[in-house]
Amino acid sequence: MKTRLFGMIIIIVILTAFTGCVTITSNDNLIPIISKTTMALEVDEETFEVIVASDVFKTDTPIIYLVAQVEDAPEGTQVRAEWYYLDEEIFIDDITVEPEYQNQPMLFSLGRPDTGWPIGKYQASLYLNEEKATIVFFTVE
Repeated sequence: MKTRLFGMIIIIVILTAFTGCVTITSNDNLIPIISKTTMALEVDEETFEVIVASDVFKTDTPIIYLVAQVEDAPEGTQVRAEWYYLDEEIFIDDITVEPEYQNQPMLFSLGRPDTGWPIGKYQASLYLNEEKATIVFFTVE
């Protein structure tokens, strides 16, 4: 009886070990997400690492940055940022890009208008494949 029980335990251990070693994944099952967003005054434009985070900007800020961490993005995923000036309900601009990798930061930016940023509230809406994923708010003072 002890030999039979010991044999069953060995079989269970072996089966458990083998089932844990095989992982099958497919890019077709990935659902892209934006896991984190950061507004910034300064960003390393090569690595997209945020150097100075802020959601409050001045009228003379040269560039307003938005870094979004995109994860589980299969090939062909499109990420779009739409920028709005909320105080006057004005659409500013949009841009669509495709990530090169499944998991990576994406950098979006807006250059200061010639007359400076109007004081007020703004938003950036981020879309993944035409579906709104998140909204980020910021202000200019």
